[in-house]
Amino acid sequence: QAVWISILSTAFWVLHPYMVSTTLYIVQRMAQLATLFSLVGIIGYLKARQALATRPINAYLGMMVAIGAGTILATYSKENGALLPLLILVIEFCNPNQTNKPIWQWRAVCLWLPSIAVSYLVFKNINFSDNPWPNRNFNQIERLFSEARIVTEYLYNLYIPQIELKGLYQDGYNISKGLLQPISTLWSILFLTALSLSAFIVRKRFPLFSLAILFFFAAHLMESTVLGLELYFEHRNYLAALFLFLPVASGLYLLQEKINPKLVILITLVIFSIFSLFTYERAKLWGKTSELELYWAKISPNSPRAQNAIAGVLMNQGRVEEANHLLEQ
Repeated sequence: QAVWISILSTAFWVLHPYMVSTTLYIVQRMAQLATLFSLVGIIGYLKARQALATRPINAYLGMMVAIGAGTILATYSKENGALLPLLILVIEFCNPNQTNKPIWQWRAVCLWLPSIAVSYLVFKNINFSDNPWPNRNFNQIERLFSEARIVTEYLYNLYIPQIELKGLYQDGYNISKGLLQPISTLWSILFLTALSLSAFIVRKRFPLFSLAILFFFAAHLMESTVLGLELYFEHRNYLAALFLFLPVASGLYLLQEKINPKLVILITLVIFSIFSLFTYERAKLWGKTSELELYWAKISPNSPRAQNAIAGVLMNQGRVEEANHLLEQ
């Protein structure tokens, strides 16, 4: 059961068209390497943890090495790699099997303290003044309101895959100016709050659901809260979505007890086919740079970068007057 659920969950993550923008946008090797070393750290930790009952000294040493080396390598790849101890803490919190659990003193030093330290470094930047970032067109409150809508949008796009969205030109994103401006801000905050609370409430009964949600939120702690980063990037979900399809995979596996297993296999193959087709079509589009930039620019009329990209394409084609006219507009 564990093997099949993990294979299904991993396949959904690997084949998802949303991950194309991370794997084909070369600078996001940062996100890929941070995810790689976080995964190595998680796997190393869990492997060492299995030896707690028989070889406790080796187990604790192995877990420390996995956390330490994984965190250092992930953080040097990209700053949000420093969240690894917190992500492992989430896994421990959601794990219904309490036997051979690391002693609380060790967890306090190796998991809690690093997690608290990183959280402190993030949230010490709280500044609700009118203009904390002169180079941004939003303040911190507006960023938090906007991120509620953005994280909700991330979840929607991960569970309802599409071939291509707005791409890299997100500098024209509609900023939330208040709870009701737009109204989707309030609905997003209520939705995310309900999702978080449900993950805590059903943790013992549906641990895979809780793991998927809490891991997703924990992985977004640095890039989707109070730091003055740009608002929206798809690659922020590369690590965050790692376990997001575990409940789906588990549901599909358990569905064979309710209906004909052959029908479950057919449903799974249909999902895989859709993911694969969408990923193929998106990768094909990403292979045509000019067409891709023009497409992004067309669907992002409020993005200065997108319009600048069109002007660049026109300039390269020798259409200088058209490029100048576009930039003047």
